[in-house]
Order: sequence, then C-alpha cells, then structure tokens
Amino acid sequence: MPKKMKPNENMIFRGATVDDDATINEEERRVPIVISTEAPVTMCEWNRRNYETDCYPQVLVHTDDSVVVNREIVKLLLNHHAHSLPIGRIENIRIEDKKLKADAIFSKANPDAEVPWQMVIEKTLDEISVGGRIIEKSEVRDENDKVTQVNVTKWELLEASLVVMGADTNAGVNRNLNIGDDVSLEEIRREIQSTTLMSKQEKLENEALKLENKDLKRKAFERDRKDKITALARHHNIEDENEVLKRHLNDTNKTENDFAKELLEMKRTEQVGVGFQRGKESGNESEEIARAVSDSLLMRAGFNLNSPHDNVARYSSASLLDIARVLGGQPDNFNREDIVKRAMTTAAFPNLLLSTSQRVLEQSWDEIATTYQIWTQTEYFTDFRPKQYIERKSILGTFDEVQEKGERKHVTFEENGRSWAIKSYGEKLLFTRQMLINDDIGALLGIIKDFIDKAKRTINTHVYDMLLGEGLYKNYKMGDSKAIFHADHNNLGTAATLSEESLEKLDTMMGEQVYTDGKEEIALNITPEFLLVGRKNRLTARKLLGSTASIDGKNAGVVNPFNNLYTLVEEQRLKDAYILAAKTRTIAVGFLAGNTGNMPIVEMTNKGLDGIEFNVELDFGVSATDYRGMAKNKGVA
Repeated sequence: MPKKMKPNENMIFRGATVDDDATINEEERRVPIVISTEAPVTMCEWNRRNYETDCYPQVLVHTDDSVVVNREIVKLLLNHHAHSLPIGRIENIRIEDKKLKADAIFSKANPDAEVPWQMVIEKTLDEISVGGRIIEKSEVRDENDKVTQVNVTKWELLEASLVVMGADTNAGVNRNLNIGDDVSLEEIRREIQSTTLMSKQEKLENEALKLENKDLKRKAFERDRKDKITALARHHNIEDENEVLKRHLNDTNKTENDFAKELLEMKRTEQVGVGFQRGKESGNESEEIARAVSDSLLMRAGFNLNSPHDNVARYSSASLLDIARVLGGQPDNFNREDIVKRAMTTAAFPNLLLSTSQRVLEQSWDEIATTYQIWTQTEYFTDFRPKQYIERKSILGTFDEVQEKGERKHVTFEENGRSWAIKSYGEKLLFTRQMLINDDIGALLGIIKDFIDKAKRTINTHVYDMLLGEGLYKNYKMGDSKAIFHADHNNLGTAATLSEESLEKLDTMMGEQVYTDGKEEIALNITPEFLLVGRKNRLTARKLLGSTASIDGKNAGVVNPFNNLYTLVEEQRLKDAYILAAKTRTIAVGFLAGNTGNMPIVEMTNKGLDGIEFNVELDFGVSATDYRGMAKNKGVA
C-alpha cells in the first residue's frame, strides 16, 4: 500500500484539564493538571489513493520508559502562540496510574498570564493542549492491511498550551477514564469542524483581549504618570498654569523624575551658585559650611535630622556638581568634565561624602531593630588573634583551711580547648562619575544605610544561629563536645507550649545548675533575667509577664508568680522555641577594642576617575561562654 500523507505525522497532541482532585495554590499560582491518559484518541488522515479519510484510534503508552522529557523547562503557552511570551511553565512531570500528570505554574512576570490564571481559578478555562513528538510507534493492521490502531510506545513531551478545547476527552478532572463507545466518522467530522471554528473564535477573542489589556495598561500608566507629576508640583507650590508643568503633563515621554530635575534646575538658577566660595572663610566657617552642606545632602536623601544646620536651606537646591565645583575652587562657567575630574582626583569632595556617610552610620545604627544586644554580653579583643577559654578548675569550690605555718594552696587554671576570635565582614560600593553627573546622592547614602542595616543584622543572625544550632553553627559544640542545649547539660526542656508549668521547669533547671571539680558540687544559684520568645509566643509571654493573676483563669485571685519576673525579648527567629537566659554565662559578642558603639567602620578609597570606593566593614565574633546560663524549650511545632 502507498504511504499515507499527512501533515506533521510525527507530532501528537493531547488535551488536559485542571485536576480538581488536588488543591490550587493561588500564592504560587500552581495548579495540578492531567496531561494525557492511555485513552484512545481518534486520528484521521487523507488517503490520496482512494480519496477518502482514514481514521484510526491512537494510544499513547504511559510508562516511565515511554515518555521522554529532554527539556529543562517545558513552557506553558496560550493557544499555542509559539511567538508570544510564555504564560508559565510545566514542572513536576510524573507518571501515576498510567496518566501523565504535572503542575502548571502561571507566570507572575508576564501580565498576559493574569487573565488566563483568573479564568482557571473560576474554572471558566480549564483545558490544556499538550504537544509532543513521536519517537517510536507500532501499528495494528487487519487482514486487508488497514491500520486499525497505532500504539505510540515512545514519545517526547515538547510544550503545553492553555486552550478552550483539548483532544483527549478522558484526560483531566473527575473524568471517566474508561474507554467509551466507538465514535462514528460523521461525529468525528462535526467535532473537527466545531473545534476549528472554536479555535478561530478563541484566537480573535484573545487578540481583542490583548489589545484591550494593553490599552488599559497604557491608560493606567498615563494616569499614574500625571498624578505623580501633579503631586510633585503641588508639593513645591507650582501653579497649574506653569508652562513647565504643562509641558511635562502633555508629553507622555516625561516622567516625574524629569519634572523633578527641571524643578531643581529652576531653583538652582534662581539662587546664585550654592552660597559659598572656597577660600574666603576661616577654618571654623569652612566647617560650618561643610556641616550645612552635609545636612542638605542627608535631607535630600530622605533622612530626618533633629537639628539641621541653620543654613541648610541655602544648599538644598545645589547639585553634586555645584558642590564639587565650589569645593574644587572652580568658577560657574567651568567645564563639567573638568569639575568631575577634579572632584574624583582630589580630597575635598570625597571627604565630604565620607563624613556624610559616617553620619548615616551614626544615625542609623541604633534605629535598626535587632535584639541580640539586649541580652548578650560584650567582650573586647585587642587584635584578631584567637582568645582561649580558661576553666577555673580550683576557684569555684570552697576555701581550704589555712595551715599552721600560713601555708595556702596555689590556684590552678586549665585550658578547655575552646577558643574564639573576631573576624571581618563587609561590602563595598563604587561611587562613579556617572553617579556624580546624575546627582545620585540618594543612591549612595541609601546603599550606605542598607549596608549598616545588613551589618547589624549580620551580628543578630550569628547570635541566633549559634543559639539555635543553625547555619555556620549547626555543629557548634561546647568544651565537653556537646551542643549548647543538651540533656546532659540539664538545660533542654521537654517539648511543650509556653505556659506557667513549662516556664517553671526551665526556671528550675537553671536554678539547679552546679559546678563540680570532681571533688565537690557547688550550687551556682543562677537566676534567669531574660525570656526570649518568637512571634508565635509573644502574646502568651506578654500575658505571663504582665498579668498580676494566674493566666489560666481557673482559680480567681491566684497570684501570677511570673509577673514582671523576666525582661521579655521578642525575636522572630525563635518561632516556637522559648529560652531563659541569665545576665552572664550566655552568649558573648566580641568586638575590636576602641570601636565606639561597636559599630561598623566606613572607609573610603579614592580610585581617581574610576570612582570613589566606600567600604563598610564590621569586626566581630560570637561565642557561647557557658551553657549553665541558658535553658531552652523547643515548643510545639
């Protein structure tokens, strides 16, 4: 028999729907789907020899060896539009009960994915057409050599597309997966014709929808653009009839940033220079001017100053180029590139930026919300060499009687093998000539502030990583080669929710801690000072520590023994866990001696025309001094 001709004879298509048996994850935009089953799908092709349409059932074999996925990402399209951006991807592809299942994840970045995603949620659009390529197949023929069935024994999954109607009516949610009755040729033709018409209508509707969405986005963007420009004009008391304002409102290419720059230029030209000239002031006057300029830069970058310099308004409209020009002793008409060159290669302008950055550090450090500093101890190092822990083996006992001749025993010390040191942490930023020209002081100081925030939170992270045995401290051990919280240390409570009873057990554990030198046990009588809790326990903890009566409410008039007993520290890293900590014998944070306020250091390196490099560096270390001053309950997850 002659070979039957058909387009794309090695391609296969199957339909699927959203899997109602599983839960749609709206946060991740993830929806489970059934891609295909082993249900036969009727395939028809034109036989040119007898001018008839030959139809036969095609079965996709569903085994782990039959389905091939060569692509790392299988894209999710809309109506097989291969030239449009994908609306998502297909992952977690698997074979279950002779079905090919997967998860469709709708894109959050592509706005064209929003409408299909919402239609999937409301089940208006729930079918997916998946395309593949036949690799191996076998044909079943009758006595007349006519194909009665084609079994695709190996095929490659290529792509998936959200459509109105798929091909495999047995794939999807709550479908009857048993093979139904035979379908007549006339029914097949009507279905093909209906599907073709549906596809054309769907394509037109989708194109119209895209145009409508683009128009809505354009109108929303334009409305937002005008609102921002108008708000900026009102803030600066610009009249509605102002020509500059009108020009920016009517030009769709102008943004609020363009309007802000022109306003700045307008105000700058209204003033004469920046109000000072280099070399005319005494030393004190120069310092006052530098302070006023620094205040103006901080306020422009969004920092609130309690007592800004009296002359700060004189320099509020001065650009960085204006400031660099005057600091460099150059006249008003000086070439811009020469201003930039001198600013980047001499000390005056970089020193101004450095001093202003240092003020960002001083203002921001105490505002950063961390908790480690409330309850940990601080130790200082003279250098970066490791510090050895010393066990006081003979001191914590009781005094021996002085002998007849006044003889006394010498106290001995022993190293326990543990040591710790401080290390340097930090990040760098390069202030470039482009940033100077673009007047990006806000970007520089904003990043410096972010570095300061990151520095303090780095210490906080190290402290709580050590306390919880996570991150770099996952395998942290005390001198006896055991974790900080361990049953042998008598400081680890049985998992329980925070309550009067569970807290009393932790308090008792800490109070019963002893020191032994092998000859006698000495009661340490450690008293807890802090209660550390996560957000899940903070309300219960506030009731425990703030109520005068027992919070269980079972017996009226019963005094709450925990009222104001501890200082509450709320740290979200702790989650379900809660910890009692003493004033000492807990976690120590080490800093380099002489570091005022234990803050990072802002350093500057002038790299000439390549830029001004700012380095925020913090020297610190963390160590557990003694497990006896802490008791932990991991809570109930």
